[in-house]
Amino acid sequence: MKRTILDCVTTSTEVTRLAAAVAQNANFGEKYAEVAELYAADVLSKLNETIRALNEVISRQHEVHDDN
Repeated sequence: MKRTILDCVTTSTEVTRLAAAVAQNANFGEKYAEVAELYAADVLSKLNETIRALNEVISRQHEVHDDN
């Protein structure tokens, strides 16, 4: 397996850790929550783009499987 594929898994773990930290920090007070909210929509949009890209890869893998 190529290193880039494994890097995707490692990076997704880091994304989970960072998102949890943002949520935890937001619980410290309204100012922290406001900062999180300023960026939340953009972050969510980019995460959804990533999900779509990964679903596309899976779809193409299924196509290759079906051709065999």
